[in-house]
Amino acid sequence: MPALAWVVPVNASAGNAIREARWFVDAAVSLVRLSCWPYFGIKPSIGEVEPAPFTSTKSKDEPLLTGDFGVTIRAPSSSFYMIDDRFVTRTKDCHFTPLAERLQEPKMDSCGYFFRQGLGWLSRGRQARDHSQRVLLFFTALETLLTRDTTFGQVTESLARNVATILARDVEKRSAIAQAIKNLYRYRSKTVHQGDRGVTHWQCNDTQYFAESVFGRLLFTLPFDMPIRAFWDVLDEASYGTQWTSVLLEKHREIS
Repeated sequence: MPALAWVVPVNASAGNAIREARWFVDAAVSLVRLSCWPYFGIKPSIGEVEPAPFTSTKSKDEPLLTGDFGVTIRAPSSSFYMIDDRFVTRTKDCHFTPLAERLQEPKMDSCGYFFRQGLGWLSRGRQARDHSQRVLLFFTALETLLTRDTTFGQVTESLARNVATILARDVEKRSAIAQAIKNLYRYRSKTVHQGDRGVTHWQCNDTQYFAESVFGRLLFTLPFDMPIRAFWDVLDEASYGTQWTSVLLEKHREIS
């Protein structure tokens, strides 16, 4: 037996069982990562490649690099999560367990369902090695949770506004974040529509930072039983300058 084994109940055919199980593991890894991050940091760090579940991390590929620096062999590497006492304690505390339970079987139209979908895409982004692919997947996570079915221009504007609303209280900071998201989203669009791969290391890391910050901010504040469209309405209202958390509480009371 390996040092780590996943036990994942899935409701799927034999042909799809592994694919579905891996998706649930991806979502679970992001959930644990974001839950532990504020308390004692996290490895893999932003920008590092995360090993994919069910995939061997022992690579036989050893590229030979030559240049002014001479010759070197550099094998692809992944950064691992360290499961220590702090990690175990955190996942057993009174906050994490009910949180994980609420995300096990959320309703299809609920915030919990879309949040869990986004968690899976975050993991896929961290597992990707190509910068353009990572940016695409991190934005997929954000779009899953924060955008309605709208046209391209509306998606960009809505996504930038919603990310800024969640991450900042000050109007000027919101404006700066929204502009940063729009700039980064252009690289995502150029990858999708033009096949462009011109994403730098820093742009890739900035996208990951924004994506994980949004999900981390919502982790313990978003009512997972709330209909997703009600949450979108909250963000629309709060984007004009009010605090989204106060609008969220009021909306949740109305629905409940």
